Amino acid sequence: MAVDIASLEVALRASWQSDTSDAPDLWTATNPARGQCAVTAKVVQDYFGGTLVIAAVLRDGEPVEKHCWNVLPSGEHVDLTAVQFDFDYVLGEPVEQEPIVDHTGVNRHLLLASRVADHLSHP
Repeated sequence: MAVDIASLEVALRASWQSDTSDAPDLWTATNPARGQCAVTAKVVQDYFGGTLVIAAVLRDGEPVEKHCWNVLPSGEHVDLTAVQFDFDYVLGEPVEQEPIVDHTGVNRHLLLASRVADHLSHP
């Protein structure tokens, strides 16, 4: 099934839950993108290929966490979870790197991918 980035984004947003978040204690229904960057980037990569990049999130010049997004084969940067940050931030220099997405003991990538596939087949 051919999927465009807009349809995939809708399916991802509908599929995010605390159990797919890297920060389930910080995840809320009002900020569903919180902690979803690595698993979201992996799902985008599943559909569109490309590479993943990770950079430090800087708040007032200090690193506070890391953030992951996609670079598609065309060179386009796709970041579907930047909306998770509720503060002014700057991203550090991105490094091509695969994120760790299963340190919680749950394969969050497969869980999110399954929900997205269900949503895409039954919108």
